[in-house]
Amino acid sequence: MSWLSKAREQYPLPEEEGTKLTQIMVASVLLTCLIAIACCIILALLRDTPFIEALTNGWAADLAQALAVGWPLSLAVGVILAGAMLSVAFAAEKILWHRPDVREDIYAIRQGLNGEIPRLALWKVACVMVGVGCVEEAGFRYAAIGVVMFIAEPALGFPAAAAIAVAASSAVFAVMHVQYRSPCALGLVGLLGVMLGAAYVTTGMLTAVIVAHALYDIGNVSLEARKMLRDPDYFHGEAPVNAVKEEMERALKGE
Repeated sequence: MSWLSKAREQYPLPEEEGTKLTQIMVASVLLTCLIAIACCIILALLRDTPFIEALTNGWAADLAQALAVGWPLSLAVGVILAGAMLSVAFAAEKILWHRPDVREDIYAIRQGLNGEIPRLALWKVACVMVGVGCVEEAGFRYAAIGVVMFIAEPALGFPAAAAIAVAASSAVFAVMHVQYRSPCALGLVGLLGVMLGAAYVTTGMLTAVIVAHALYDIGNVSLEARKMLRDPDYFHGEAPVNAVKEEMERALKGE
């Protein structure tokens, strides 16, 4: 039995809440996918792909070419990078846990969607996280970095343009995760974005960063489920069972 199954058994999630949470996650992936496709089309147009071709199959052909770079070595690179990212996240929480403000932020995050996701079925988490890895890396790393590099590299050279591209894409990546509402959490997301961006610009392996992102997300959710089982005070209160509604209300209030 997986840690997620055990966590779901110990902290049952109402079926209706689980369904809403899954729907929200899938909708988020689909929306991000549309944004990523738009960014890929912009990159294709900047590369002088004919307009109609860029709108139809041109962007997809360019993306497929990027996915083939380094194959199959990119798979191994992705696994190693995921391990490094999980190590950084683990170390950051260990180092900062002694700060009362950070602990309160972490408890607040656990009272939201992040406290419910590890209680979903493993196959649902895996499917969604693979989708997240694919669309976010296509958007934030392949397209966003590609656009900035295309504009900046001729004037600044590769090193400076790459640094600007990685920093810009990582900043946007962090902003897109504002649901955490914690400076430390957003800083960690930004740092992980820098790791992914740096890996992409140095190796050119898009598949590697997709694999790393997906494995990191699946691994992180699994480790959170493990913490739930080992720490009686994991939630610092009752386990959340209505986080979707609460998050929607906060969003409508602009919080």
